[in-house]
Amino acid sequence: MKKLNFNGIPLRGVFIVVITMIALSSCMSSQGGQNKDSSNTVGTAIDELVPNEQNLNDEELADIVLWKSINQSVFVQNHLEPTEENTVLEYNPWIASYEGFRMASLLGLDADFTTDEMFQFIRALFDDMPNDVETGALVKSIVISDWYNDGSPLVINVTRAFSGNKIPAVVFMFNTWDNLRKYGLPLIKQAGIAYEYPRLKTPEGDFRQEFMDSYSMSWMDDGFVTASGSVGKELPLFSSAESDFEKLNLSDDWIRDGNLDNDSDILTVLSEIILKDEVEPIGKVFSRMQLFMYHLFHGEVENAESVIDELNKSGILELPEVSDTEIGVLAKRDLQRILEIAVMLSKE
Repeated sequence: MKKLNFNGIPLRGVFIVVITMIALSSCMSSQGGQNKDSSNTVGTAIDELVPNEQNLNDEELADIVLWKSINQSVFVQNHLEPTEENTVLEYNPWIASYEGFRMASLLGLDADFTTDEMFQFIRALFDDMPNDVETGALVKSIVISDWYNDGSPLVINVTRAFSGNKIPAVVFMFNTWDNLRKYGLPLIKQAGIAYEYPRLKTPEGDFRQEFMDSYSMSWMDDGFVTASGSVGKELPLFSSAESDFEKLNLSDDWIRDGNLDNDSDILTVLSEIILKDEVEPIGKVFSRMQLFMYHLFHGEVENAESVIDELNKSGILELPEVSDTEIGVLAKRDLQRILEIAVMLSKE
């Protein structure tokens, strides 16, 4: 679906993926010997693309054989598990459900998976993450069977690193070609595997990027997980925004900035926009989805449910200018599932 714009202002929230740039190490380099221009990996010569060569050990080769044999929708292989000394990292289930759905939507899994499969996938993203992980060390592999057109599995290898402002982060390394966000799922699935074993740290111990596309999330000490680039930044006040849609974009930054204690102005701003007659229907949907996210992040289940009910009963989701948009589809299809999965995670 196309990225939505209102009066020239792009909507950054509601599953429009924002990637936190990872500053892993000044010594990190790209995989040597690539014979393809990474900016044109899925162009007209898509059938000529072949996986990049890697120097893999016997254990890694065995992992690939295992991954290709998997016939379940979500398979998790733990390479590094928590112990009594290296305890598990906690995460906020209400936030993890939303952020996990964002990543799933990038991969098309929100449309393909049942609620139970989505629950398994989101658990796989966040469960059993050791607290102390050397940068680049492989923690787990998440395998989605038959994801590519040729039947090959999508492999998401998980490691730990740090964001540009030194905040701990988790990095999900895909075995896809790059520019997934630019070229879209159909071409990426047709292109096939880029690196059979996506990884950051080679067996020799030096930093070398052997993956072409990835997703990253900051992971705060209090369990706040977020893919937003607003973490650790001084955000503008709502009074500085010149339009309602700027305020909605800014509300996404404030809600997902890693701090639940600075959200006091969000409810007032969203409520005012919802009540304005001059706001277009798509803007009213967007504002309610931001309101849903606010209540979800704060664990306010009944309030989040009320937003969903109000959206469904209002008829606004059936309007032509809403129903065929990304926001309209997500509001109608996924909000209830996000909430259900958050509740399920909270009971784990």
